[in-house]
Amino acid sequence: HRDSQGLGLGQKSYVAGLSALLDAEIAVQRCDFDKAPALIEIGRAFKEIFGPVEPQLVALRNQARLQAHLGNMDLALQTLQDGQDAALREQHRRLYLSLAMEEVALQLSAGDPAAASDTARRTRLLDDDAARQGGGWYRAKRDALRLLDARLRLAQGDARSATRILTSPQQSRRSESRGGFFLAVTTHRAIALWEQGQRNEAARQLDRALSSAAAEFHAYPITTAGSALLPVLEFIIERRLETAAHTLRPRLQLQAWLLTYLRGERQTPWPQPAADSVETTAATQGGLIEALTGREVELLRLLQAGLDNRAIADALLVSVPTVKWHLHNLYGKLNVGTRTAALHAAQRAGLLA
Repeated sequence: HRDSQGLGLGQKSYVAGLSALLDAEIAVQRCDFDKAPALIEIGRAFKEIFGPVEPQLVALRNQARLQAHLGNMDLALQTLQDGQDAALREQHRRLYLSLAMEEVALQLSAGDPAAASDTARRTRLLDDDAARQGGGWYRAKRDALRLLDARLRLAQGDARSATRILTSPQQSRRSESRGGFFLAVTTHRAIALWEQGQRNEAARQLDRALSSAAAEFHAYPITTAGSALLPVLEFIIERRLETAAHTLRPRLQLQAWLLTYLRGERQTPWPQPAADSVETTAATQGGLIEALTGREVELLRLLQAGLDNRAIADALLVSVPTVKWHLHNLYGKLNVGTRTAALHAAQRAGLLA
């Protein structure tokens, strides 16, 4: 064996190499492109030695994403095209289609819809016959193809059609458990709504993605939208209040990072994920209090910060009547009738620090 860096053939090296491959995926998803290169190098060696389809896909995809981040788009596309050629030679259709999808996605993120459309036509990604040949793979990946189709339509100025395509996968059961796919769908749906003039709803959609991504700093799926996301992001920032900074800290941290990253103002390192994310909070005190949603916990923290209904509405990107509705539900769960009583009940239950 060489060492445990994934370059040998033994079991220890296999595990280390596979681990590095997965760590590279996590680093890229967090846009931690300082950490990614070394891990990608180990993952490439793993892929060359062991060669299963999924590790090949992850290794090539991350290598291409890193090159695109560094501004080497030609090299990124060449990496994916070489992978497609190898996949065809080895008769790995699933790998071929996955790499073709990644090529189109990178071209769209780079703001080159013409090249993306050419790639989609060349690889027959959205062709019905090609989809049927994919069999079970296509059924598993049909939503990813829908997202790609919506992104192409959005890039071509057909925001209404893109919104229609993206609505179904976003509203499906357990959609938020689908990680990066949910974030990408929600982000692009926000852009589609914005381009149709639905600014408030677009802001709420993007904020939903930010809320889901903030705890683990799952930034990459959001950055795939490119500069088209900036107007929505800037609109959200304008509505936020500094008084809500502590309460919404993880989200604001991601929000600020995205702004500088998408503007290309400077190469910003990714911040460590914040620990105080807002998740659905289970009741305490022997189950006497009904479980609170993440939004209701946010509301409690904003009440604790002393914000009035208007300020809370601005912080959460909702209307004042919506705030009142959430307060009504919150009071019912806590069995109280006032803000002060709600805060006391939440503190007794350990829901607030």
